[in-house]
Amino acid sequence: MLEKICISVLLFALLILGDWHNFKRLDRKSTILYVLCLLPSIYLSLLFSTLVSGPGFEDVLNTLYGGPAKKIVNYLDVSR
Repeated sequence: MLEKICISVLLFALLILGDWHNFKRLDRKSTILYVLCLLPSIYLSLLFSTLVSGPGFEDVLNTLYGGPAKKIVNYLDVSR
């Protein structure tokens, strides 16, 4: 587990160091968007590092779009 945490920290440190020059010149909205784009990867790296079974992207998408998708499929089903 320690190796996975070290690799995750190293990757995020390299990512931030690589973007630091551009990050300093961003306005507030772009900074917020940058952080929002990083949040899912931080969350998934924490799940990867700790081996906790939390909701992944498939679970989140199924929760958001599962019900409407089933309604559309049932509506378009011609075998009835």
